[in-house]
Amino acid sequence: MPVTLQVARPIIQPPPVRHAASQGAPRIEPSEARQAERLVAPPDEEGFAGHLEAAIRNNRARRDVYDRLSGGATRSLSNQLIALERLTLPAAHALDLWAKGFQDQGIPVLQDDFVSMRNVRSPFAPPRWRGVSSAQEASKVETWLADYRKTIRNALGDDDFTGIAEASYALLKRLEATETGSQTHWAMSKHLVESLGLAAMNAIDHAEQSHGETTRLSRTFIRFQSLGLLGSASIDRKAQSFHQKGIGIVVNDVPHIPFAERWESHSPVTPAKAGVQTSIHR
Repeated sequence: MPVTLQVARPIIQPPPVRHAASQGAPRIEPSEARQAERLVAPPDEEGFAGHLEAAIRNNRARRDVYDRLSGGATRSLSNQLIALERLTLPAAHALDLWAKGFQDQGIPVLQDDFVSMRNVRSPFAPPRWRGVSSAQEASKVETWLADYRKTIRNALGDDDFTGIAEASYALLKRLEATETGSQTHWAMSKHLVESLGLAAMNAIDHAEQSHGETTRLSRTFIRFQSLGLLGSASIDRKAQSFHQKGIGIVVNDVPHIPFAERWESHSPVTPAKAGVQTSIHR
């Protein structure tokens, strides 16, 4: 996972005796807190499969913490996240194998497309927003995501990575405005949009470096990644019910991806070469 923005965030330590004792939630022992805070991503984390394996370890390490904080209510969501990541692993390994030939030539395709799991927040950090979306608002977000997937599909037919990046930025801003306006988190949906936007921008750079040879791989990777959008809103809505109780599941478990910052600071304009988009137009 390119250069990451590191934002200082306070680490909220668990209470020494109990959390939400009035609801009968079990206490978090200091040893459990230390274990949950311990780094779970390996030093050599890189590529698609490496990112997923780190995410699986992360979610497993935090599952019991969230389980204790919620009295067991978060366990099914944690298990769902882990299961989805495990299902994605075979395809991730295949894409990494495809990318290896380019990486050996010094073209960091797939290596630059992920941000390390080392940058996730503490599982004890409270969510910024504690709202739960209405059915109407959730339907609106799902419509946006469906339209975005259509945009990606159409753009990939023309190898228009610029168009994907532009659509990603526009949707990200809409999601951020929705979060602020309704005080709800759409963390998983935003994470996938940021990841797709970053992959699109990287695809342009990698195509230029490889004289277009990486385009098919980038196209396949983005198409596969976009499948995650099918269930992201549902995951976010489930997480919101726990955010309401001050438990930051999902929002604490995905790293910040500096796609928006890169888009905003990118300087145009170089002409496309050989039919491959090689610059971001704004």
